[in-house]
Amino acid sequence: MFDFKKHSRGVHALDIGGDFDRSTFSPVGLTIWRDTSRSKYVFVINQPGNNTHTVEKFRFDEKRQTLNHVQTYQDPTFTSLADIVVTGEDSFYFVNYYEFNLILEVCFGIRVGNVGFYDGTRGRIILTKLGVPFGINASPDGKHTYTYTHAHINAHTHTHQRTHPSDVFQMVPLYLPVFINVDVATGDLLVAADGNDYLALKNVIPPHTSISPMLVFRLKTSEGGGAVTDVEEVYYNDGRQISGACVAVHYGGHMLIGSCYNNMLLCEE
Repeated sequence: MFDFKKHSRGVHALDIGGDFDRSTFSPVGLTIWRDTSRSKYVFVINQPGNNTHTVEKFRFDEKRQTLNHVQTYQDPTFTSLADIVVTGEDSFYFVNYYEFNLILEVCFGIRVGNVGFYDGTRGRIILTKLGVPFGINASPDGKHTYTYTHAHINAHTHTHQRTHPSDVFQMVPLYLPVFINVDVATGDLLVAADGNDYLALKNVIPPHTSISPMLVFRLKTSEGGGAVTDVEEVYYNDGRQISGACVAVHYGGHMLIGSCYNNMLLCEE
């Protein structure tokens, strides 16, 4: 865990409690959910092995700094989970980013990724034929969903609040974006992106020591989270400060950039 208000303390691990086998815990991505009582829950994508994917739900005990396991979600539609955005106590959107070979699908633009919705009982695929959709998030009011596909950020609108997204109403060209973070105060998007697809793919190969340039974009939105009205580059480096960046988060005049394989980087405005 990293505390923006006490950033000098750095990062510390959270203890995991409850009936949960930590030996099979291989987290990929996570998202936060607060219920009506303001209790905090962390939903984590897990790849426990044997080409399986699950979503693990934990309750965050802020006082004890622990994650208490609540539930495991598993469904045949979870084939290659990369990101989720929670919409309720037991419901969430998810993205399957590839089908058979990630590198081939990226290099040749093969569109076999999809977006699904898990309603608490079962999952169903709601958007198909997407090019490596690696990230998904929603506007603060829940009326719009944003997905990343190879070289684009797609904005979807909802026919009814909390129902599945319709066809894309806006496509924003953006080179190799990864995860999408939404500023809950403004509705703007903060997106980390790779600057060179060849070097980024090379960095995927262990031991993940290749240097690849990266950028962070701020996508300004209308009405606190809707159509993208402007794109601003807020950070760039050639890979020597941080390489293989996948996510950026803004809070209190600071921006934290995370890497898939290396360190994090804290920046001041």
